[in-house]
Amino acid sequence: MMYYYCERCNRAIKKPYPSKKYCSVGCRENSRQLRVEEQEIQFWNSIKPLVVTADEQQVLDQMDPAPRAGLVIERMAPSGAVGYRVGCRRIGSEAYTVHWFPTARQRPPSLFKLNPVELPLEIPCPAEYVVVYFDASGRPFATPCFKLFLRGRVISVNWSDGDRRLLIGRSSA
Repeated sequence: MMYYYCERCNRAIKKPYPSKKYCSVGCRENSRQLRVEEQEIQFWNSIKPLVVTADEQQVLDQMDPAPRAGLVIERMAPSGAVGYRVGCRRIGSEAYTVHWFPTARQRPPSLFKLNPVELPLEIPCPAEYVVVYFDASGRPFATPCFKLFLRGRVISVNWSDGDRRLLIGRSSA
């Protein structure tokens, strides 16, 4: 019988069939977790912070933080968007897992409305958030457009309460 090496730990394993890649369930799960973390890092780093002109920045600096965020989100919305969600990483964590707000428990459907614009206040902490717009049928527009620092916070909303999946409705289980 031939010996092969585990793709995760390089331990020698007997390989009775060609598709076996790992020596144990633990190595297989650790490898899967590493792949997921790499995808999350790639996702987070692919989204750039919002860039505004100097003139726009002067106007925004004169506004309170909550209305300022609402105005920016409303202006950046693509035509046909009816709502949006915001997602953030856990503050102080090495992990790049994004949790999305609002959740179904906070409000059905899980969207902040754009007309009239609802301020993103039901969030767990002041942090950098990714903004994603949704159409009337509940589908996101392409990929997230930008990151924005939001200062709002609701004490009863924890980061861990957020949805791990961006989609809303049944498909977000």
